[in-house]
Amino acid sequence: MLGKKILVALVGFCFLTAASSAMAYGSGAGDDSLGIGLSIIASSQKDVNSWIDSTAMAGTKDISGGYEVTADYEHRFSSTMYSLLIRPSYFAQSASGAGVEANLTGFTVFPMFRLYPLESSFIHFFMQVGLGYGNLTTELSNNGASGTYKGDAFGAIGGLGALFCFTPNHCLSIEGNFRYLPIERSTGNASASLGGQITQVNGELELNNFDLATTMSGIQGIIGYKLMF
Repeated sequence: MLGKKILVALVGFCFLTAASSAMAYGSGAGDDSLGIGLSIIASSQKDVNSWIDSTAMAGTKDISGGYEVTADYEHRFSSTMYSLLIRPSYFAQSASGAGVEANLTGFTVFPMFRLYPLESSFIHFFMQVGLGYGNLTTELSNNGASGTYKGDAFGAIGGLGALFCFTPNHCLSIEGNFRYLPIERSTGNASASLGGQITQVNGELELNNFDLATTMSGIQGIIGYKLMF
């Protein structure tokens, strides 16, 4: 309940500011920009970690946080607080130990709507929301047996951030987002039994006779560079 109240308050503040403030300066460099960024995302791979733990091999390691490389193109509507942005990203997580390995790699594409409610010539605060798509490849191996599985899903993202523009053309971007992108099932094949709690390796990957779920959901922090033109 507290989280929902905070989100409602932030959205309300944003639109109130947009309605009452004339502080939409823009960057002064143009309506378009290109960006690149590095991200850490707290995607919890519970099912994969359950399998790793169930192999009962001393020295195995669970998957923790993931990493992403992002790029984006943004178009801001002239003399307004609004822009549209499209952002592809490359996602990676891994863990290995005692001959047991799990590697997850994938990509996402998220179109987003961005609102700049408060700005100066140096700092530009923004809020953003979007809907997008993700595709994830899961590679598992256990002392000689290996399997590759793919899954995909549609999801949503929302967050806050700021641009710090040291010149009209060059800006530092900092963001905090929450992305919802669970992948309920993945399909593929394995060379042999992967052991532990995995009960099906060909076709749908199953853990304890249920689909093994993966995810690219989580809280995401991004630091990046924006070129305005």
